[in-house]
Amino acid sequence: MEIAVTLSPIRWNLPVRVKLIVLVGFLLAAISGFIYFYFPARLEHQARQHLEDKASSIVGMTAYTLVPAMLFDDSRTAAEVIQGARVVPDLVYLRVFTDTGEPFANFGSNDEPNLHQLVVPVRHQGRTLGRVEAGFAVTSVTESVERSRRAAAGISLLVFFVGCGLVYAIGSLVTAPLREIVAAALRIDSGDLTQRAQVRSGDEVGRLATTFNDMVDSVEERTERLHLEITERHRVESALRESENAKRALLNAIPDYMLRVDTQGTLLEARGAQSDFELTPRELLQKKLTDVLPRSASKIAMAAIHRVLTERQMVTVEMRLPFDRGLRHYETRIVPVANDQVLAIVRNITDQKLAERRLAEQQTLSMRSDRLRSLGEMAAGIAHELNQPLVGVRGLAEHTLIAMERGWDETEETQRGRLNEIVKQTDRMSHTIEHVRMFAREAGNAREEDISLNNVAKAASDLLGTQFSSHGLVLQTELDDDLPLIRGNEFSLEEAVLNLLTNARDAVSSTQDPDRATIMLRTLRTRSGQARVEVVDKGCGIPPDILDQIWQPFFTTKDPDKGTGLGLAITRTILEQFGGFVQVDSAVGEGTCISAEFSPVAPEPA
Repeated sequence: MEIAVTLSPIRWNLPVRVKLIVLVGFLLAAISGFIYFYFPARLEHQARQHLEDKASSIVGMTAYTLVPAMLFDDSRTAAEVIQGARVVPDLVYLRVFTDTGEPFANFGSNDEPNLHQLVVPVRHQGRTLGRVEAGFAVTSVTESVERSRRAAAGISLLVFFVGCGLVYAIGSLVTAPLREIVAAALRIDSGDLTQRAQVRSGDEVGRLATTFNDMVDSVEERTERLHLEITERHRVESALRESENAKRALLNAIPDYMLRVDTQGTLLEARGAQSDFELTPRELLQKKLTDVLPRSASKIAMAAIHRVLTERQMVTVEMRLPFDRGLRHYETRIVPVANDQVLAIVRNITDQKLAERRLAEQQTLSMRSDRLRSLGEMAAGIAHELNQPLVGVRGLAEHTLIAMERGWDETEETQRGRLNEIVKQTDRMSHTIEHVRMFAREAGNAREEDISLNNVAKAASDLLGTQFSSHGLVLQTELDDDLPLIRGNEFSLEEAVLNLLTNARDAVSSTQDPDRATIMLRTLRTRSGQARVEVVDKGCGIPPDILDQIWQPFFTTKDPDKGTGLGLAITRTILEQFGGFVQVDSAVGEGTCISAEFSPVAPEPA
């Protein structure tokens, strides 16, 4: 005797409030753990790094100061240098040895445990005169980390318990009206259609209760109408039977595949181009959809059939079916033909799908090409932004090398100032490179944040200003300091402004008139408080008959090697994506002004 055992998945039938508390509790625990472990570890790393940097700087400076004393074997001067270093906090010992390993000067001992020790050679003009050994106590680092860990533990516990309390209170507030709705639903399920949910609030739960009550009203009305519809359905069935012969003739004249199916998924009739299927229409008769279609496709088909019979309206379904020659796409239109039967008109749309996919791929490639072209046009500006700090860094580095080679007596402040300037210039280069990298990665991203149009305009001007100058053009900027913040993606909007500036450059260049070689990039706050950006050129202007076509993809009046016709289309899409209202004012022979207005960021409630 066989015993069948069925294992069903465990269902956690817990109240919403408990689920919310558990979920947020786990989240708060994770956040608390992160605070407890991450921040002390980060502080310890930074403190140790600071100690190592300080130790390297002090010992290096001491080794540099000992060069004259060791050159002339002046132990007295060396002792004075060593004594001067004793005032350094955390310095436990300092020893100086000659190049033969003999002690030259020292203080302290390395008996103390847990020291940061390092050795620095004393060199002069490529010759090693000796070495300096030093040890620094890490007690202060350990104590600082321990204090941080205790503080992190307190904060973590506070966050966890306060968060759990708030979640419990909010959960109770939210689930109370939901329980009222559930109680009303149970009473309705028992057959009492007069019951309604008694929830009076203007929030989502209140709207849910209102919708629930409206649904019950609708069910009650439909129940009353069902009795009236029974007679009408009998009359319709009779009329359908009379027109069946006419419909069959119509089906025979349609080239698509025709299937008549009942509510159980049984194929009652099949006509059409059987070359698309492995079975002939005769072989399909009386078979189930589950026998001739994959499981997933048959589920979709049955759901559509039930929907058609319920709503008594045509439903269109697209499916992909596997064949030996590959996947094929089919569009199926299902219409009701009887109370328990539907007619499915199946059309092979594989070629159409392939064409749509190829078109989408071509558009994607064209947009990517247009974006790469924008990056290429930014190259001159990038080179200019990098060249200036590079020249400065090289000059400072060469000056430092000359000072070292000639043994100039420079103060620490002079050397530090020179090194700080090198760091400043390298930071400038790093910022430029990072900006270009972020532009290439983030442009086209839908992620939004509070940004300033002035920053967008400034970045675009910096990248294209040098290139415009090389073409004999002048890029002027007027930025309104009273400009409100807007919501958007800074790099996507920068891409849009770059496209507008590039388009203005091409318009001005086509005039061959140096007196009109000026492009204005302007931001301003409108009277209504909107943030507005404008790109104004004195180019050839846009004829009125094509003014409405300039935003269409692939429309361009330029030569084939000067653009894909997607620049302005992409630009408008980006601007409108972030709520921009785009306008074009143009006059033939005078120039063009393209502007976009954005609503300011809503102020936070007090």
